[in-house]
Amino acid sequence: MKPAHSAALLLSTCLLFIPPGMAQNSKSSQLYEDALRRFHSKDVAGSIIQLKNVLQADRNHLPALLLLGKASLEDSNPGAAEAAFDEALKRGASRSEVSVLLARALVEQGKQALMLDDPRCRVEGLPVRSQAELLLVRAAATSDLGNERGALELIRQARGLTPQSADTWAAEVPIRIRGRQVVPAIDAGRQAVKLEPDSAGAHYQLGAALHVGGRLDEALAAYDRAIQLSPGHLEALIARAGIYFDRQQPAKAAADIKTLRQRFPKDPRADYLSGLIAANEGNQTDSQASMRRVVELLDPLPIESLRFRPQLLILGGLAHHALGEREKALPYLEQVVKLQPSNPAAKAMAQVLFELGQTENGIRLLENYLQGNPNDLQAISLLAVGHSDSGRQSKSVQILSRALEVRDDPQLRGALGRSLLRAGQFEAAQLELEQAVKRAPAHLGNGVALTMLYLRTQQAGKALASAKRVLAMAPDSPPHIHLMGIAQAAAKDLSGARASFQRALKLNPHLVEAEFSLAKLDAAERHFPAALGRLQRLHDGDPKAIEPLLLLAEVSEAAGRAEDAAKWLERAVSAAGARETRPALALTGLQLRRGMTSQAVQTAKTLAAMHPDDSQVLLPYARTLLANGERNAAKAPLVAAGRKLNSDPDMLGVIGALQVDAEDYTNARYTLQKAHELAPNSLRTQVLLGTIELRSGDLAAAERWAQKVVKAFPKEAAAHLLAADLATAKKDAPGAGTAIRRAHEAAPSPVTAHRLLSHLAHHEPAGVGTFATSWLKANPNDAEFTKLWADHLLATEQFAAAKSTYERALRIQPSDPAGWNNLALTLIRLKDPKGALQAAARARSLAPTSPIALDTQAWALLHDGQAEAALAALREALIRAPDHAQIRYHLAVTLAKLGRHAEARTELTAALANPAGLESEKEAREFARTLK
Repeated sequence: MKPAHSAALLLSTCLLFIPPGMAQNSKSSQLYEDALRRFHSKDVAGSIIQLKNVLQADRNHLPALLLLGKASLEDSNPGAAEAAFDEALKRGASRSEVSVLLARALVEQGKQALMLDDPRCRVEGLPVRSQAELLLVRAAATSDLGNERGALELIRQARGLTPQSADTWAAEVPIRIRGRQVVPAIDAGRQAVKLEPDSAGAHYQLGAALHVGGRLDEALAAYDRAIQLSPGHLEALIARAGIYFDRQQPAKAAADIKTLRQRFPKDPRADYLSGLIAANEGNQTDSQASMRRVVELLDPLPIESLRFRPQLLILGGLAHHALGEREKALPYLEQVVKLQPSNPAAKAMAQVLFELGQTENGIRLLENYLQGNPNDLQAISLLAVGHSDSGRQSKSVQILSRALEVRDDPQLRGALGRSLLRAGQFEAAQLELEQAVKRAPAHLGNGVALTMLYLRTQQAGKALASAKRVLAMAPDSPPHIHLMGIAQAAAKDLSGARASFQRALKLNPHLVEAEFSLAKLDAAERHFPAALGRLQRLHDGDPKAIEPLLLLAEVSEAAGRAEDAAKWLERAVSAAGARETRPALALTGLQLRRGMTSQAVQTAKTLAAMHPDDSQVLLPYARTLLANGERNAAKAPLVAAGRKLNSDPDMLGVIGALQVDAEDYTNARYTLQKAHELAPNSLRTQVLLGTIELRSGDLAAAERWAQKVVKAFPKEAAAHLLAADLATAKKDAPGAGTAIRRAHEAAPSPVTAHRLLSHLAHHEPAGVGTFATSWLKANPNDAEFTKLWADHLLATEQFAAAKSTYERALRIQPSDPAGWNNLALTLIRLKDPKGALQAAARARSLAPTSPIALDTQAWALLHDGQAEAALAALREALIRAPDHAQIRYHLAVTLAKLGRHAEARTELTAALANPAGLESEKEAREFARTLK
């Protein structure tokens, strides 16, 4: 038996929380199967009705969401399709199932630029066929935006992926037509037909090229062939009807229009052609009725959705003109540019602009103001704040330093200290603030700023002394009493801190900061109900306040209520202003801890787009990408962060380590060499440099680093672990074992214990049990080691021992979804399906969008005799992870159990065709023989 599902696989998730529970009920499953049959039989309207019924009964039905998107596209409703695809992604659908379709839905709405920038529509990470299809959609959008050269380059890339596909040649035709390159367009159409002579799309594009070239007989023949191959081909029918109309063959045109109206009732072009025919026949009543239907179809659409569909724009304009509605025709025929005027104001207005996020407007306003008021210290300080808030810390410092050269004022010096503090220059900030306080001790603002600086730099003693000086000047001031409480808490005087907070609240019952600090104190002392009660009251009083929401999330997670934590953080993100990054960063961290990596990527991506130069945003964004397996995408933000932090050796070490994880060894080497120059005695930097050489295949260079660090740091485990990695690369298992043991002996830790357990399990199994027992006796609360040991027991089919060991790990770490998942698998092997269902349900509650947890739950359902419920769950799991062979195998077994052997064979064939990740390959092949 191969090892059980890994935690990494278990925790691969998608975008939106889905409440835990059993799979969709049988009624929903039956409705979905009926919708699927209707869709394949071209009853799109009936399919949509059934899918809406499914979603009304079960809004989390992922297969129904995906099919609804496809049906909506077929029904000429790209907005509804986008909504369905977006929801499907949030519910956990794989991008390989959705991205191409979503891109088409966006393009059909005129959202070309948005689609090209949308991370959901990125090419990277998709299967080859999907990459090629998406490249073609992107090529069409790029062409719409006027970049024909870029569009053709994208088509070339797609052709490199699928050289025998007609689609790449067919996609080239409209781009060549737009560029008035008729001969290349015809050549491309002919090549498409040559590659796939039975492709309706290829024949249509050839017809379009011939049509533009004036070769109408040949064009008609191509359209006829397209319609013969696909009787409902919309564009071919429209084009052929147009030729018939131009050739004064209204009967033939009317026949095609009738087909169009039946099959595509929401496409206005059939009505417009019908109106033209009626007008030519002198039937103004029918003509007007047809034109009215045209505008009724087009007017509800946003003008932006038609921006890249000139045919429909002209159609709308002409139809309104034909109806005598000139004012309504105008928007279709011209682009309106909306201008937003700005209103200058004084200092107070500048502050308001800053608070609204319009910092640059505020800066310009202050600069104009200071031309007439050059000695206004408040304006100078505010201008410095504006530049600081815009990330121009050096500019802020420069403004204040120049002002101090003219007038050495404590107010300016304090402002300079605060600006340096924002820039992270703590030593310089401390010097300026200390001088400001010394020069003007009665200036409470500078005293408070200095106290907060001491707190931030963990100088608890100085913070307490500074807070006492401030309080001595304002002994009955609730805010300053509260500041004293914060300093007391930092100095570990929790009872004194609580007394100060309570006194501040007694003097001012509305001082929310003191209530908040009491909540933090409650949380620190693990009085979670009290903390949550205080925070809930604060939130009720000000629903948009960020701090209570952040702490509500933190306390909720600490209390084991991760779902509540996510809800609080989502509210915080919604309430946060443009400059506030903490809620999104906190949400990203929570999503990563919960294994919701895809959702974490989206959260961090959105934040990074708003703060592209903030290293504190770029690093978490890179971490989410790495957690989601997107190594290439993580490289750029890491390089950008490195440029911002190129003088901080500690942060350069962090960035270099992440670049190693991203396999960006060239940039990692540069980053770490820079860190090594700044801090040559850093063990971590030298180990990472050795790791780079190791992973780059330069074993000699890696060995030099290993020897150097082992010699310099003989009592550091990291040095010996590098030597172990080197031995492993040389396939020297005994040498690796010796180095791992030395690491463990030098500095025993969970890291070294886990490495030694893995080594023994693979190379010295006789000793693994003794070591595991010994380590767990000395470290009974090492949940990760306990789980690893349980995984080994499961993999070696020691099911009873695995069960008790997983249970032990889960008592230590009850919120571990991987542990519950593998316990469920163990219980299935022990023929305890009821227990397995309970464990699987717990795994899903902790990792609600994990396809692995859903697959395990389905497997337990099947073993409990609930095959229909298992089928519904497996269909959803497969949408979440369409390339996962183990899920396909389970689906095949379930279908066979239901007597659907043909479908079972299809799924099993697909699983065995790509068996990577198929943990039950032996069982699957045996099962395949029974299906023949």
